Amino acid sequence: MSTGRLLVNQCIDALMKKLTEISEENTKEFNIYLWYRHLTMDVICHCAFGLDTDMKNDICNEFMIKADAYFDQHVETLLLTKLSYLMPWITPILVLLLRSQLWLGQFLRRIAPALFPNIVDSAPTMWLQ
Repeated sequence: MSTGRLLVNQCIDALMKKLTEISEENTKEFNIYLWYRHLTMDVICHCAFGLDTDMKNDICNEFMIKADAYFDQHVETLLLTKLSYLMPWITPILVLLLRSQLWLGQFLRRIAPALFPNIVDSAPTMWLQ
């Protein structure tokens, strides 16, 4: 059996064990979609990054919170996205501008951390990257 398949099976087994615990201690219904989302993130973290995130026991996992915030964003409503749709040739310039802004923010944070907040921690996209 391949390593990837073994990791996926371990995540599924852990979820099945957790679901058994939940169903035994609670006779009410529960949201299975929440647990499937945690399984998906657990598999991605295990297989792609080699991280044990313990999603099955930690409902408020930081990876899950940041991923939820990332997917709740509507990129199509952002001004930069609209500009890149209207003028595709400007997209490389906008990407360069965004990267320069991030670099400048990190540079200023190193100089005066009390004055400049950490952009990477506040933006889910940057945090996940």
